[in-house]
Amino acid sequence: MTPARSTEDDLEDIIGIATVFNDKYGDMPLNPDKARTSLRHFIQEGVVFNTPLGAIVGIILEDPFRDVTTLLEIGWYAEAQGRSGLALLKAFIEEGRNQGVDSIVLSTLTQSDPRVNTLLERMGFKETETAFTLTL
Repeated sequence: MTPARSTEDDLEDIIGIATVFNDKYGDMPLNPDKARTSLRHFIQEGVVFNTPLGAIVGIILEDPFRDVTTLLEIGWYAEAQGRSGLALLKAFIEEGRNQGVDSIVLSTLTQSDPRVNTLLERMGFKETETAFTLTL
């Protein structure tokens, strides 16, 4: 399954994917209107790819302290069947190269299958940070 660069025509499909992800892993309800507005922005200004089984969303940012440009993943989810997640990741990396970024930053959830982290390490990613969340 080859990922396609997303357009506004894909918006509702990506909202559906985000809803599945949020229902599975989220601890707060998804706001579809806010998600739609944000995804529209990322499609226009960022890097978004989708397949029928998943999507990856990111934005290119300039580091405020160093001369570094980063492609920051905002969301990445694919249904387990097939290799859609890997195909999305490869398209995302290739787009980062095409855009001339210096680094790509991805996050995984503590609930993610440990094989995802192993895959990322095999692809050259290294663990650089641990995030903590305090829900108020």
